[in-house]
Amino acid sequence: MAKAICADNTTAALYEQAVTVAENQILILKLRAARVAAIGRARIAGPKPERPNQLPGFPTTDEWVVALTALERGQPGPATKLFDRAARAIRTADAQLAKAETEANSTGLVSRAQSSPLPMTVSDAAAKRINEDQSIPWPHDDVGALQRALPELVSLDRYERRALSRRNRAIRMFDAISIAAPFLDRKAKDT
Repeated sequence: MAKAICADNTTAALYEQAVTVAENQILILKLRAARVAAIGRARIAGPKPERPNQLPGFPTTDEWVVALTALERGQPGPATKLFDRAARAIRTADAQLAKAETEANSTGLVSRAQSSPLPMTVSDAAAKRINEDQSIPWPHDDVGALQRALPELVSLDRYERRALSRRNRAIRMFDAISIAAPFLDRKAKDT
């Protein structure tokens, strides 16, 4: 791939940048394949995830559908923003849970069942109904698969952004070297 990028201009500096571009492009392709595989794995029927409306700030099913539709059209922006929003909601809830457990341990409470500080807790009857709903198999739909694969997708997105940044920086350097190289060669021949 690097030789194809360089074509006839095979100076050491150009070839080095072409190798960087090729390495990062291959990494990006692998990350995108890993993203598809993660969603594919999540499509296998698994336990039903928590209801999104119980977690403050977590996107609704309708928002996921809109984001997936935009992603299918080749517009990753809405899906990326939704992934970030969902990840923030999960991190916030996790921090609240950790804080609540710390407070419960410091006050001597035995379990969270005695004192539940999270805003998303429900009554015992509602909890029983939720547990009954979880025994029903989760349908093989794209939104459910995306929700189950979300934690893995967030980390893959971070890796992809880094690889894109490195690749784009190498492309800019390649362009700059290819523009400046003829002038430097002419100057070296004149001296």
